[in-house]
Amino acid sequence: MAQLYDPAEAARMTGLSVSSIRGYTNRFGRYFSDNATGRPRKLTMEDIKLCAFVNQFSNNETYQEIEQRLRSGELRDFHFQPDISETQAESRSGESERDLLVPAAMISVIEHQLIEARLREEQVRTELTDERSHNRSETRRLQDELQNLQREVGRLEGQIEELRRQQGDEKKSFWQRLFGG
Repeated sequence: MAQLYDPAEAARMTGLSVSSIRGYTNRFGRYFSDNATGRPRKLTMEDIKLCAFVNQFSNNETYQEIEQRLRSGELRDFHFQPDISETQAESRSGESERDLLVPAAMISVIEHQLIEARLREEQVRTELTDERSHNRSETRRLQDELQNLQREVGRLEGQIEELRRQQGDEKKSFWQRLFGG
């Protein structure tokens, strides 16, 4: 019986991610062995070769075009040299240094996410600065308006006092107005 490999081992042999291995077995299931599409997934060396084949064309071609290549038998002529030395050594020694390293593609994705986060942070800072500036100018405008209204209220209160004084003078009798009092 052929040796079977789990998706993590297949990923190490091909340099693909485990999710790519799973995606290819789902999308092109009819070309894989039954073990590769079952649960748990176990891939033969031919299945791993198929993953490498699909990956070679996945960046530039549609899945339909890749499937056409598979139907035409191009997989037979595809040369694939898996990196099995590391996989066999890892199965004997447990965890290797490679398990501890983050794949370069993952680093690239994380760097891209970090750049996007920094750009978004800068955008939010700019928006907050603009909003603060707007709030400050609005606060100044409202304070000026309040001062103008307070002056107007003071002026009107003075007019009211003057009118009350005049009205009070009119209520006094002729003699009180003449002699005061």
